Amino acid sequence: NEIVELVSLDRSEGKIWIYQNAWLGIGSISDTATLLNYKLNKPGSNGVYVFVLSGQLIVDEQCLNAQDGMGLWDIETLAFQTQSTCEFLIIEIPLKA
Repeated sequence: NEIVELVSLDRSEGKIWIYQNAWLGIGSISDTATLLNYKLNKPGSNGVYVFVLSGQLIVDEQCLNAQDGMGLWDIETLAFQTQSTCEFLIIEIPLKA
């Protein structure tokens, strides 16, 4: 029940470094009572694309199924809930210069 950052500007061990203002993470929720939050690294200029790999995910009160995607912008945080075990990707990229 967590979101793990895989790709970022951070050169920490265990992460893939990219020379872009972009972040890629993978999330998994196995407990339907769990609420995960994601705080944008650059709110105001970045947007987020969420892609559901498996299961069902509720993002911003919108229910997404496996292979569904959703883009969001002009936000600072996102809340994720589920009604089943699920895995999803979070891609945060700049939308404004």
